[in-house]
Amino acid sequence: MKLYQEIELIENAINDILYADGDIDMDAFNNLMVAKTETIERGMESLCKIRARKMADVTAIKAEAQRLLDKADREIKALERLEQYMMDMLARSGQPKLTAGTFTVGTRASTSVYVAPDFNNPEYMRTATTSAPDKVKIKEAIQAGAVIDGAHLVTKTNLAVK
Repeated sequence: MKLYQEIELIENAINDILYADGDIDMDAFNNLMVAKTETIERGMESLCKIRARKMADVTAIKAEAQRLLDKADREIKALERLEQYMMDMLARSGQPKLTAGTFTVGTRASTSVYVAPDFNNPEYMRTATTSAPDKVKIKEAIQAGAVIDGAHLVTKTNLAVK
């Protein structure tokens, strides 16, 4: 039986005692209340264990993702070194193009713009502007009594497991 169903059964039994005609059997009522508390605590312990496993999984997955990103960086650097070595070999051949088995290796020209880190010519600058609500300022204003259309404070209840 699932935790929720177990608790529901106990609560139904408690309601049966409370709404029965005649005197309330306090011993039965107290026993059911203890059973309900123990069931919830047992269930909560199971849920905490599941949560701990999930948190460990998330940590492991993040570590694996970082390991893969690091590996990709190493592979990119290795690829760059390999391509530079191939360029050197092509240059040593003295030919603009080489056929190597099923591959044809050559070069092509491309033009890109190098911009010095201290480049600051206003004629060639592009300005990007972004705006976002200042939530800290909005919160302070609302707490001070301001009414701001489209904004209000939301109180959340967060789980705390120690």
